[in-house]
This record gives sequence, C-alpha cells and structure tokens, in this order.
Amino acid sequence: MVALGEGKLNHEGRDSECNSSPFLNPLPAMPRVHTAHQPSFPQTPKVDAGAAVVFRHHDSKNPGWFFGRDPDGIEGYFPTDWFDLDEPAGIAHARRDYDGVELAVSPGDAVEVIATCGPWALVRTTAATGWIPVSCLQ
Repeated sequence: MVALGEGKLNHEGRDSECNSSPFLNPLPAMPRVHTAHQPSFPQTPKVDAGAAVVFRHHDSKNPGWFFGRDPDGIEGYFPTDWFDLDEPAGIAHARRDYDGVELAVSPGDAVEVIATCGPWALVRTTAATGWIPVSCLQ
C-alpha cells in the first residue's frame, strides 16, 4: 500500500498529506467500514473558499492538519493542503470550501472516499458527507 501523501507534492513543492484524486488514492473507491467511529467534537469548523481562519499550530498527531479557528469562532482542525498558510501572520486562507464535520459510522457501512488527508478520509454515505479516520476503513 502506498503511504498517504507519498509521491504527491502540494502547491509549495512539499510532500502533500492530502489527496483528492481518485486515481492516486490508495483506498478502494467504495470501502467498507470495519471499525466504528463517533464524532469527537460537538461543533466543528466550517469555512467557505477564500475565507480566512486563524492558524494556531500544526498537529503532530495528524500529519497534514493544523489547529485553528474559523470565522465564526469555532476551533478545530483544518487540512493543511486545502489552505494557503501564512504562519508568521497566524492566518490561513481557504482554497476550497471546508466542513470539518465527522461522521458516525458502523462496521459494514459502505462509504465513498472523496479525499484522504493524513490519517483522515473525507467520505460520503447515502445520508451524509464527513470525515472519519482512515483506520476505520478496510
């Protein structure tokens, strides 16, 4: 299996942890969930393309992610490659819409993988779209 981010470069020429191309994605297009997941936070950040978020720090436990605050004051995690970071200024501008909602999934659920970013996958079910740990998928 190819490690997530391996061989992909982000807009600054660094190794990318995020992948939204179904042709490079190491996961099957319609994997099944083998481990249940429940959302970690009651509120998650959401931002429209072009909007600025406050950059706090990179997350060493989740490569390819940073901790910050959205325009509505909700703190949470953001995929680094989906933002243009200005670390010295403490600002990141969204290059695309982002919704940090996590999904509740159960073993056996079929999901469509839209993108992967470090240890997280953006997936779609018949009912919703959101993030789950890649480790939940088989």
